[in-house]
Amino acid sequence: MSSSSGEESINISIDELEDRVNKLEFLLLGCQSTSTDSLLRIPLPTFNQITSAQKQSQQNQIQSSGGRTRASSISTSQLQQQQQQEPITDSLEKFKTVLNKIKSENESINNFMLIYKSNETLFNKIVDNESLLNSVEKLAIILSAEDEIYSTARNLQKLGELEKFINSSSTQSIPKLNEALKPLENIHFEQEVIAIQLNKKLEEKVQSYNDIIQEISNRFAYWDSIITDLESKSKDL
Repeated sequence: MSSSSGEESINISIDELEDRVNKLEFLLLGCQSTSTDSLLRIPLPTFNQITSAQKQSQQNQIQSSGGRTRASSISTSQLQQQQQQEPITDSLEKFKTVLNKIKSENESINNFMLIYKSNETLFNKIVDNESLLNSVEKLAIILSAEDEIYSTARNLQKLGELEKFINSSSTQSIPKLNEALKPLENIHFEQEVIAIQLNKKLEEKVQSYNDIIQEISNRFAYWDSIITDLESKSKDL
């Protein structure tokens, strides 16, 4: 019984591996030679085919534009001379600056460039040969990302373990609690407006009290000066 279950798990693992390899083959080459779908078996045009098509298109454009004026040809030649006079190092620095800007503005492109750099030799071999990958090369590509696959699996496992906390009943009840808090928010806003008005009235009362105290103090000072004058006059008499 255990041997049969082990064989089933091995078969499942092999099927999953073949499925992943087929998907990877389609992503890398743009076709699947072993697919039952005739459309998927048609390969994408190679680099040489694209280059020859571009050259043919350029030749057609040159032939169709044979009646251009001499002034336009002179400006084109001047532009080419300027491009030729520009040092290669300056051109490379410009391209490098543009590439760094694109990488900094697009996180997905930056991540892809990091993955590509770690597997550059495998991709270059595919482009140079322009042939289908054999099983060993497919397995090598998969194994080159083994650490990332294990890391992703561990993260998914942790996410599954924490899902009960993320989707707990208390978390799911948050929208309802927010709706229940809205009347309290309205009451709190009304009380805040009332408190501001009361503070304003209190400030006015305190200011009135200070004005009254100041007026009384001025009157006492005036009376004190009058009494002092009367006392001095009585002594003179």
